[in-house]
Amino acid sequence: MYPGRCPRCMMRDEHCLCAECDLARSRLATSTRLVLVIHFRELRTTTNTGRLACLALPDAELRVRGREGAPLRTDDLFEPGRRTLVLFPSEAADDLTPEFAARNPGPYTLVVPDGNWSQSRRTARRLGRLDAPDGARVQFVRLPQAAPSRYALRHEPAPDGLATCEAIARALGVLDGAGPQRELERVFELMVERTLATRGLFPS
Repeated sequence: MYPGRCPRCMMRDEHCLCAECDLARSRLATSTRLVLVIHFRELRTTTNTGRLACLALPDAELRVRGREGAPLRTDDLFEPGRRTLVLFPSEAADDLTPEFAARNPGPYTLVVPDGNWSQSRRTARRLGRLDAPDGARVQFVRLPQAAPSRYALRHEPAPDGLATCEAIARALGVLDGAGPQRELERVFELMVERTLATRGLFPS
């Protein structure tokens, strides 16, 4: 897509993260299925972190929204025996805490809108209108305020904003335990460090 960049992880060739993502994938055994719904304009953004989460998690899928003539597939987001959660801070969202998980046991399908705020909000609205064959609806969840973001590559409009990969890691920390969260955050922090290094802002 870009000369000198890995077409898979979008990092510069000398800082490719594919091996680290593959290592994370081999180490992790998560029961949560991740579906990242990314706006097509975000696909070309080299600092996108949602793509990284999909590469590092064993049961993850990236789906593209907004392409003309290519409607978003949603028919399989409800599976028997799985609870479908949408990670987005809507007014109706529940705080994603261990107490929530205890009240709403998994396994889960975690659907995460990815893009700028406007793009993600439109995706979330669409997901909120979905109905399962048995009449069930998606549950919106949001992360309670915790440690600030360690993302230093793009400006977050909200002081408590997180990069998509960070948000997914913290969500998995609740749904699947500390191990998946730590491993995903490790890959994320490597991405930030290596990108800053290319800008001369961090030692290689």
